[in-house]
Formats: sequence, structure tokens, C-alpha cells
Amino acid sequence: MHFTVVDDTGARVPGAQVNLVDPTRTDPRCGSSVLAYGPKYQTKQLMADDKGELTATLDFTPLEVSASAEDFSGGSVIAYSGEPMTLQLNRMPLVHWRGRITARDGTPLEHVHVYEGDTPWPEAGVAGTFDIKLRTDRPMPRLRFRKMGFSPREVVAQETDTLVLDPRPTITISLVNKAGALVKREVYIEAQRDGQTVSYCTTNQDTPASCTLDGEPGPLTLLFGHDASLGSQKIELRESTQLRWTVEQ
Repeated sequence: MHFTVVDDTGARVPGAQVNLVDPTRTDPRCGSSVLAYGPKYQTKQLMADDKGELTATLDFTPLEVSASAEDFSGGSVIAYSGEPMTLQLNRMPLVHWRGRITARDGTPLEHVHVYEGDTPWPEAGVAGTFDIKLRTDRPMPRLRFRKMGFSPREVVAQETDTLVLDPRPTITISLVNKAGALVKREVYIEAQRDGQTVSYCTTNQDTPASCTLDGEPGPLTLLFGHDASLGSQKIELRESTQLRWTVEQ
């Protein structure tokens, strides 16, 4: 069966993902447990070539076909085995928001995390610049830019082309045993203020355990382990500091 993927102008869409589903048969590998969530049908996922085409040998009939690609939206159709198909994707109305992201002294910042609420967006700050795709058929989102050691900044997209982040203190925490030696252990550590999460990190069980948090100056409560299962400690954060926490092995 031959498929061609085009956009709404008729131009080919190279590298589009084509999803093939047989809605008449459940996947025998899933067992009966899937019934609690609805049946899982037999599915194949294939990739169109650089001409937006692919050929697949299938025994599905009828066949539900959908296609997807970055920056496009599309739907699904019912096809029958052996019939060539043209799948149309609609190009999303997009605009690029480009600019610079720096520290207060002008130093370019890399690997800056971007969030809309709690939803992560692609990381920004490659070579101190950002390039974010935005849908023009929707209201511009309010985005939060976050990098360890800097105060987060929230802006409405396209409000500015230069983002400046101000530094704030960090706390590097090392886990040690009763003898004072560094230990290898995975521990979740969270900093809270007034019951709200300020920052968190997780130590690595494969290396001597340490990780870094940050926060605005003032009182913080450090929680070790989920729900403070390993204990807690109150500190007054004034400047970047290091702390050693003793854990049982």
C-alpha cells in the first residue's frame, strides 16, 4: 500500500510519521488488562521518505490512517488495503520569537529551561540565544525562564527580545556517612519556603552524592527524601554555600 503525505498547498512533507491502525483487532500482546483502559488495537508506525512517500505491506482492512509531522496538524481517515492514499497535513500558523538571554553582566546563558505553568517547553539559551515557535492562532503564552543559580523570569511571549536573569544564591549539598565520608546514594532533596517548593534536585547513586539547589535570600526548609522521609533542616540562605548532610547507609 502506497502513501503520499502533502501539506495544504500540495507540497510533499518529508519525514512525516504515518500511523496505521487496524480497529477490528486488538493487539494480542496486550492481554485482557487493556480492557480497563479501552482496547489497544494492532498498530504500525512508519516514516515517510524525503519525498513524503512510503510503501507498506499490510493485511489490515479496513485501516485507520493518520499522519503527523512537526509544525503540522492533521486528521485520520479510513482506507482499504491496496488503495494508494494521499494524506494531507495542515501547516500550523507559526511565528518565531528570537532573542538573547543573558546574565545581568551580559554573559550569555545556555541551557535555560522554559515552562508554561508546569508544562516544559524546549530548552532555550543555545549560545546565549533563544528561538521559540509560537502559534499565531492562539493567545501568546506567559512563559517562565529558569536556570539554576538565577531568579526565574516570567514574560509574555514576544514582549521583549532580550531576557536578563539576575543571580541568586545556591546551596550545594553533599551526602556523607557518620564518619564524614562522601557516600553514593540517590536522594531527592527539596527546598521549601512557606510550604511552597522553591527548588529541588536528586543526588546520583553512581557518584559521590551531591546536588545543587537555589533560592532567594531568606529562610528555607530543606527536605531530604520524598515527604522528608530522611529528615529536614532549616537554614537561613544569605549567599551561595555548601552543606553536608549525614545519612544512614
